[in-house]
Amino acid sequence: VGPDSDTSEIFVGHPLYADRARAVLTAEHAHALRVSLVAQLAKHPSDHVSDQLRLSSLAIDVPASATPAAVTDAATAAGQALRLGDVRLAERLARAALDRSDALAARLPLAYALGWQGRGREADAVLAAVNPAELTETELMAWAIPRAANRFWMLNEPERATAFLQTTRSRVT
Repeated sequence: VGPDSDTSEIFVGHPLYADRARAVLTAEHAHALRVSLVAQLAKHPSDHVSDQLRLSSLAIDVPASATPAAVTDAATAAGQALRLGDVRLAERLARAALDRSDALAARLPLAYALGWQGRGREADAVLAAVNPAELTETELMAWAIPRAANRFWMLNEPERATAFLQTTRSRVT
């Protein structure tokens, strides 16, 4: 354990020590430790994006009822991971957000993460599940632009993308 400004970090003296600790840790005990750790970390939120992402990553497997409101929600964290270029973490966080809520805010980062990994069909399926009639104008544009871009570039369907944008345009004032 070593002091680092206002935080403390714990380092394992040798990788075998960490392997041994993991080997004797049951799934239930690991889950209980994760819940406790998330609760403690959430009491002292950090301004650093990397700390927020670590906390969100830990909180994925913790029941929503056990996580304090101070924990950054998974959809916001997925957006942060995308901005940092970590598409795999963004996908994990966005999938967790989608498990907790079917909101557009959860679908958008998942679609971006899938698309940027070359998985355009999956991204299209994520966006296709949205009912555009239920969206505000701002939400409609936030949904339509990545859907059209995905169709145009990832699915190589420029005619479909153009027709989709023209149809969507008629709904925007």
